[in-house]
Amino acid sequence: MQMNRVLFGLIACLLCPWLLAAAQAAESPAELQARVNDAVNAMNNLDYDQAVKILETALAEAGNYAGPEAVEAHKQLGLAYLAVRKQDQAADQFRQALTLDRRALLDPDVASPAAIELFEGVRKSLGALPPAPPATAGIAAAPPPAVATNAGDAGLTFGKWFTLSLGAVAVGGGVFCTASAAATAKAAVHQQNIGHPNTSRRLKAWVTRFDDYSIAGYASGVALWGVSGALFGIDAKRAARRAESASALVPTLTLSADGAAVAWRFR
Repeated sequence: MQMNRVLFGLIACLLCPWLLAAAQAAESPAELQARVNDAVNAMNNLDYDQAVKILETALAEAGNYAGPEAVEAHKQLGLAYLAVRKQDQAADQFRQALTLDRRALLDPDVASPAAIELFEGVRKSLGALPPAPPATAGIAAAPPPAVATNAGDAGLTFGKWFTLSLGAVAVGGGVFCTASAAATAKAAVHQQNIGHPNTSRRLKAWVTRFDDYSIAGYASGVALWGVSGALFGIDAKRAARRAESASALVPTLTLSADGAAVAWRFR
C-alpha cells in the first residue's frame, strides 16, 4: 500500500503542472471571437443573461488583450447590459471599447437608437479623437494576418502527448506486475509441494504486492489516458476555432486622397 501511495503521488506531481498550464492559459483572439459569436447567438435568442455571462467570462480570460475582438466583446457586453436594464454597466463597457478603439461604431442594423445614443454620448465624454494615421499611397495588399495562438498551446501540446505516454508506461507496469504475480504464485505452489512452507509464504506475500501494483498501474493508466483524451479534445476545439476565425477574415478596401489600402476584418 505504501508503494501505491508513492506511485500515485509521483504521477500527480508530474501531471499537475501541465494541467494547470493548459487550464490557466490566456484566451486567444480566435477563442475570444468565438465566445463573442456565442453571446450574439444568445442575444438573438433573447437570452441576455446568458450573453452577459459568456462575455464577462471571455473578457476576464482574455486579460489585457486589446485587439479588435476585445473591442467587439465590450460593445456586445454593453448591448447585453442595456437589454437587462443596466445602463451604467453598459456605458462602462462602451467606454472600455472606445478606449481601445476611438473610432469604433455600433451597427445600426443591430443596435437600438437608444444604444447608439448612449454609445455616442460616451464617445463625446472621452474628448476629441486622436489624429488618423497617414494614408499610404497606392494599394498595400497585405496578406491576411495569422490567427494568433497563446502561450498555453505549447504546454497543451506537450501535456496531451506526455499524459498519453505516461499512461502507456503505467499500463505496461500493470501488465508486468500481473505477469510477475502469476509466475510468483506458481513458484509458491512449487515450494509448498517440495516442503518449503516458509519460502512459499514469502512468495505468496509477493503475489499480493504484485496484485496491488498491477491494479494501481491499470487504474493510473486509464486515468492518464482519460486526461490525455480531454487534452486532445481541447486542442482540437482550439484548432477548429482558429480555422473558423481565419476563414471569417475578408479584405476591405479603404480609399483616401493619397491612394488606397487593403485591410482585413471579420465578416
